[in-house]
Formats: sequence, structure tokens, C-alpha cells
Amino acid sequence: MLVDTIANGMQWAIDQPLRPSLAKDIVETINGTLREFKAQGRCARSVRARR
Repeated sequence: MLVDTIANGMQWAIDQPLRPSLAKDIVETINGTLREFKAQGRCARSVRARR
């Protein structure tokens, strides 16, 4: 499920040049999908990356 979510979250950006704002948009898309899954009870919790 996680791999599919990441792949789908990047699909719209495949042919675009990678720049910081695009990377941020990709991450926001994936995080938004994971938030939806959490709200629907499809995943137990999200894990944040350490900074």
C-alpha cells in the first residue's frame, strides 16, 4: 500500500523538471493521500522522518 501510494503521488510529476517546489508538491501530495488513509482507518498511524 505504501509503495503504491508513493508511486501514485509522483505520477503527475514524472515529465516535469525536478526543482525544489516540485519536490515539495510531490511530498505534499503523498502526505495528503496518507492523511486520507488515516482518516478512513486504512492505516494505523503515520511516521514522520527525523530531521
